[in-house]
Amino acid sequence: MLPDTVVERLAYELKTIRELASLTLSLENDFGFSVDVEWAWSAGELWLLQVREARADSGDKEALLREELERVGDLLTEVGLNPYQAN
Repeated sequence: MLPDTVVERLAYELKTIRELASLTLSLENDFGFSVDVEWAWSAGELWLLQVREARADSGDKEALLREELERVGDLLTEVGLNPYQAN
């Protein structure tokens, strides 16, 4: 069982990831094409830095999704959370 503070922090991080995913889908809907989003997290806020059309030759979408999920896992690990560990 994880301590309450870790669970709260993980819930907060997952909420942030969902917000970023929602923002990305909204941008794709507004622009009408897949987007590459650059963002930063600073002072407790999500900052949208740049949005551009995703390149058509960027590769297999499933492979790209796996890579992004791995990067999110690495970021969570950096802040002291282990997304790969079962409760």
